[in-house]
Amino acid sequence: MCLKKFLRPDEKRGLVAIAVQEHNMSECQACKLYQISTLVYRYKPLKKKDDQKCHTLLVQMAYRRPTWDFWMMYYRLRNADCPINHKRL
Repeated sequence: MCLKKFLRPDEKRGLVAIAVQEHNMSECQACKLYQISTLVYRYKPLKKKDDQKCHTLLVQMAYRRPTWDFWMMYYRLRNADCPINHKRL
């Protein structure tokens, strides 16, 4: 029995890039060859947000003002130029 190894999209992107650059194939042809959508080939992953500043401010506020509730700290963080969603916080 032969087990077929499936390639992940990032691996297929690399193969398509090689086919386009080295073998002078069109992007559409290379994507069809490796069975990947052109949208998936052109996708650029988003950068992860750095929430370290917001995290340290939140910890400092919680330490200094233990009676403040979440929403009061949340609004203070928003006013302190730390635009972060309450669900992410």
